[in-house]
Amino acid sequence: MLVSEIRRLQLRHHGRPRIHAALRAEGHRCSRGRVERLMRRHHIRARAGRRFQPFTTDSRHLLAVAPNLLAQCFEAAAPNRVWLADLT
Repeated sequence: MLVSEIRRLQLRHHGRPRIHAALRAEGHRCSRGRVERLMRRHHIRARAGRRFQPFTTDSRHLLAVAPNLLAQCFEAAAPNRVWLADLT
């Protein structure tokens, strides 16, 4: 009965906590363990989420390159004239 309810609610790829909450919201009284056993018996498994893949710098963009204002001359004429930053 609960397995057909799981399929009717289209929860085949959700895990036990979501399925349990959805069944309780529909008015079914069942324990978390029972939902887990039924899922195992009927080979209903949660779909694992994708691993986070960070996006690195896109060096092949079409934007203009910042001008080299120092021209490799690192000696400033006075204090607070030249500021540098390192973005590594």
